[in-house]
Amino acid sequence: MTPLSTRLLANMRRGRVYTSANLTRIHRVEADAVAHALAELVGKGVLRECLNSRKLPGYCLAGSNPAPAQSQAVSGEVATPAVTRRLDGVLRGYETELATRRALAMLARR
Repeated sequence: MTPLSTRLLANMRRGRVYTSANLTRIHRVEADAVAHALAELVGKGVLRECLNSRKLPGYCLAGSNPAPAQSQAVSGEVATPAVTRRLDGVLRGYETELATRRALAMLARR
């Protein structure tokens, strides 16, 4: 392993997803070097590709995510993330948010 790969692994925590841009900023190295080190670690099976909370591609330690939780009885309430409403600026992710809420509503109807 390269020294950068070792340095990346030393600072990574289980259950957390890191993007290459995140790691580039944290370690103050060039993006190409981080991409090469991440590809090496994925190839060795130390890291795996996964999605972060914004559904962006990222990297996490292999075996760090727990198994999916068992489904429980529906209580009539559906937890959704808080939405910050801003009236200025560009709408981003509007269609995705609608589709997510539609899917949750249909799931709750069952």
